[in-house]
Amino acid sequence: MLRNLDALEPSGGMLECLRSKNVYTNTFHEYVGQGHTNVPQGCYDLVFAVGGMGNNHIPFTGVLEFVRFAKPGVY
Repeated sequence: MLRNLDALEPSGGMLECLRSKNVYTNTFHEYVGQGHTNVPQGCYDLVFAVGGMGNNHIPFTGVLEFVRFAKPGVY
């Protein structure tokens, strides 16, 4: 059972849509893969992306940022 669900979204319009669902504990309005985000390091049991991988989307360096989000030893 999920207790806390956070969202990271670069689109302001989509972020407002996500917030209107009242599902997310925290939301982050940022791009992944352009340096470190404000998402805390090592605090998530699970990190996943939906619709973000592909041409002109999340670059490969974004995967390293996903790893930074995950708790140590969670792979």
